[in-house]
Amino acid sequence: MLFRSIVEQTGLPEFTVYKALSQLVDAGFVAPVSPDDLVPLGQQCLEQGRTQEAVHLFERALELGIGVPAVHSMAAEACRAAGEPERTIYHWQCEAEYRIGDGDLKTACERLAQAIALVPTDLADRKSTRLNSSHLVISYAVFCLKKK
Repeated sequence: MLFRSIVEQTGLPEFTVYKALSQLVDAGFVAPVSPDDLVPLGQQCLEQGRTQEAVHLFERALELGIGVPAVHSMAAEACRAAGEPERTIYHWQCEAEYRIGDGDLKTACERLAQAIALVPTDLADRKSTRLNSSHLVISYAVFCLKKK
């Protein structure tokens, strides 16, 4: 994330940015974030309004299997704050799947309902086919869970 952000903000070639960052790491000025610090740093970034950084930290924690499923909810909130509805829906769906697997149907329904609420109801406002299909899948899942 940092790498991509530096490239975008400076307009420098990727090689130049990579070389500079690797030199900083080698000199001890920059260190990778410890897996134990990913979620707390993500929460701190979110509180400070640094939503893209928060999303990246939460998603990195999820890649490492840290804090699942609760971190999916944190990632969803960060994505929502960053104005990324598709990623928000994705994280709420993932959390719901884990909650269903754990037998926590109430929380699963809540997350799926949040996801449904985020999808525009006016077809003209739905810019993405993925959002349309997500709405159908989520609606069906909530229907099935409520029947249980």
